[in-house]
Amino acid sequence: MALDKSNKNYYYNLGRTVALVEIINNLPMNFAGLVFDNANEKLPYQLREALKRNSHNLHKELIEPADVVLFHGELLPTKVMTSVDANGTYWIGYYHQKSYLADAYKGVFGMVETEVSEHVPEKVDFSPEGVNADGKDNIIEELRK
Repeated sequence: MALDKSNKNYYYNLGRTVALVEIINNLPMNFAGLVFDNANEKLPYQLREALKRNSHNLHKELIEPADVVLFHGELLPTKVMTSVDANGTYWIGYYHQKSYLADAYKGVFGMVETEVSEHVPEKVDFSPEGVNADGKDNIIEELRK
């Protein structure tokens, strides 16, 4: 199943937000588990820092799920695994977001600057000393060995 950007489920978007924050802030992979154990303590600072990095190429991706999470009207849960999220929508959102980012961005995350340059090889002349009696270059024979 693919990422559902129209899904407004709080826990699904919490998982999506955590996946994005993890990449934007270059956090260890266990961050999602720490948030799962105590979102109220682990996520606010990291989310604030990620939202400040508006030059990051994933900043636009973060705005939509963070909007659902931040304006939900409740504090972040101390434990995500509640009766409301018994079906694991937090982890589904997290892995859908990670999969989407891997496909859409091909692993290129961060403040990416690209410079296109063209390489023109230098012309190399061979001297007559480099030629065998049969007319072949000694250099080519050496490379074949």
